[in-house]
Amino acid sequence: MSPTNAQNNASPRRGEARTRAILDAALELLAEVGFDRMTMDTVAARASASKATIYRRWPDKTALVLDALRHRGSLVHHVPDSGSLRGDLERYVREAVASTEGADGSLMVGLLAVAARDPELSTLLAQQFHAEQLPTLTELLDRARERREIGPEVDPSTITEVLPGTMIMHIIILGLPGDDEFVRRLVDDVLVPLLTPQLA
Repeated sequence: MSPTNAQNNASPRRGEARTRAILDAALELLAEVGFDRMTMDTVAARASASKATIYRRWPDKTALVLDALRHRGSLVHHVPDSGSLRGDLERYVREAVASTEGADGSLMVGLLAVAARDPELSTLLAQQFHAEQLPTLTELLDRARERREIGPEVDPSTITEVLPGTMIMHIIILGLPGDDEFVRRLVDDVLVPLLTPQLA
């Protein structure tokens, strides 16, 4: 490989690494100091990047925060069709539990703690969570409607209002395992009855 080709191949990798460093720095600072006190200067210093590099891609810190939240990953991106509402919910919950038990769960708890006293950050977190999760849950529930497992009135926000808090309390705050028994109880005792009250 010629030196020129090697440089061309390395450049995208360096760019991706720099982007990850900036996005990670933004989330770390959000969790530490909140949206209001976080600045582009502090992000640049934390990521060892220039302000010019950051501003070339993100015009302001709102755009940076939203991009950081998107890249950090949502709870679940897609749920394959299992053939039943219960099966789809189980798959969704298992992926959500895996994310909560990982590094993202601890980070989100830190962000939520700051968001409790930072209305702007709270709004950004809610907007991003719903933007990522509602399409996935809408698809899941649309399949259940086609199978006539739920009625047309069921709203996907019903799940987003219950599931995250339950997982954070069980896994992060209480330090209990997100094992098979937890997933089963959450699906069978909470989510399915909540979504199918006419069958309860």
